[in-house]
Amino acid sequence: MNEQNDIDISDGKEWERDLQVNYVVQSGSAKGLTFRVRQATYRSDFTADVNELRVITEMPINIF
Repeated sequence: MNEQNDIDISDGKEWERDLQVNYVVQSGSAKGLTFRVRQATYRSDFTADVNELRVITEMPINIF
């Protein structure tokens, strides 16, 4: 038996927005330290909505 699930997506909508802000310390003992904030929003008629916020820090390390 062949069963087929047809999904009509002609009336559905989806969208995504991604934002990112960076800041790099320019001088002092924390020179090169980077702060990054990312925000993402996803909306869809087909799946669950997604809201995401990430805060990322990066510090360069000289190992030599």
